[in-house]
Amino acid sequence: MLDEQGLKQKTRCFAIQAIRLVEALPHGLPADELGRQFLRCATTLGIFCRHTCWRSPQARLQQLHDTVYVAEECLYWLELLSESGFLPNSKVEIVVVDITEILAYCFQEIHHLDRSTAVDQVSDVVPHVDPRHR
Repeated sequence: MLDEQGLKQKTRCFAIQAIRLVEALPHGLPADELGRQFLRCATTLGIFCRHTCWRSPQARLQQLHDTVYVAEECLYWLELLSESGFLPNSKVEIVVVDITEILAYCFQEIHHLDRSTAVDQVSDVVPHVDPRHR
């Protein structure tokens, strides 16, 4: 499983891989537009992942949810590029593996933060009882 440093490396490599995929697309309006959308999402994914590493737990949780949204959007643009015939399935499958690993990290962190945030919220609600006042 990825750690924060591994996540930074994975997203950087993913963005570079996305750049190369987009450069290899045939020229024309549909391929150019789909490629731009995919490249925007691929690079946004990396920056969102970096932002999750230094935020408060609540802000980090929201940023992780946003990261999942962008990763899903990357998958959508890849599907369109593949199904329209602009990218071969073999190239798409490699990129999908990277996105899946990034999503697995995000889901693991979301699960961890949801549990720890729930504990913090419960401890905030439990009234303090002074043992001298029984």
